[in-house]
Amino acid sequence: MANAILSIIIPVYNVEQYIDQCIQSILIQKFQDYEVILVDDGSTDNSAQICDTYAQQDERIKVIHKKNGGVSSARNRALQMISSKYITFIDPDDFIESDTYTENMRILLHDNEIDILQYPLCRYHSPGSIENFHTIQQYLKGQEEIFSHWWSGSPLHYSTCNKIFKAEVFNNITFLEGHVSEDTRLVASFYKIANTVYLSDKGRYYYRTRQYSLTSNYSFDKHLDLFYAHLSIYTELIKFPSLVSQRTIAFERMYRRVIQAQQSNITAVLTVEYQCLNKLVPSWREILQSKKSKKLWLSIAKVIGIKTFAKLFIHYLKTIRINKTI
Repeated sequence: MANAILSIIIPVYNVEQYIDQCIQSILIQKFQDYEVILVDDGSTDNSAQICDTYAQQDERIKVIHKKNGGVSSARNRALQMISSKYITFIDPDDFIESDTYTENMRILLHDNEIDILQYPLCRYHSPGSIENFHTIQQYLKGQEEIFSHWWSGSPLHYSTCNKIFKAEVFNNITFLEGHVSEDTRLVASFYKIANTVYLSDKGRYYYRTRQYSLTSNYSFDKHLDLFYAHLSIYTELIKFPSLVSQRTIAFERMYRRVIQAQQSNITAVLTVEYQCLNKLVPSWREILQSKKSKKLWLSIAKVIGIKTFAKLFIHYLKTIRINKTI
């Protein structure tokens, strides 16, 4: 078949319970000029067989089987084989609303200036419990405007899954393998490449919340990984004078991740991370002028020391838990 205009990349690992709904939500789209690349990342359940069955039934569906290497590894493998003009991603336990691609590809094909299109996302807890995040239709143009709407994860979400990208955006970008905050880290790269981002109010991405999914469980490694993801964002944020008032909030996000990492592994040595925070701690003026940060605890941390405050705060939280059990 001729090259499709849209490549849909789906990393697959042990999701036999959900993968049918994910693929079916694509097949029912009126927009048909696509290819689906299913990357079986070493599944040990029936996911691989389900993928192969779909590929046998529809020539637009391709399957790659590889050893388990994680989501980033699977996505990078798929990126190596695309020749389409646009790329989008879906996680295998999620799904999209009917005509999501129909509506949004129509927008993209009529406006070649759009490099990245984001469409609405919602959290799918169960059929009767859906948490919507409403999108206001708008264009964002230029590095500063795009970054100012993306650094905090709102209204531009960190997730790559509710977006359609021009393929050229990924010419020199890959997902960082071995890390779980791969989408968040890429914010620092995407804003430099995209000249125009469009927030669409068409369609919907259903992000399924699962108790034991990778994104729902926050381990020591994930907290630490998110610290470095937010550090990469903070490094870009301080380049923009217009975002000076946001530095305290951005610092607070990094600091919380280190505290949470330490809390999950109290014996872990985080010397490098604390030293990094010490170099970046906001000035008194920045703390006092910040409208959304937790001024009190951040002020105490500045006085007694970043590491000392973290230890005392963790001890305090531990004491509260103990008292609740008495």
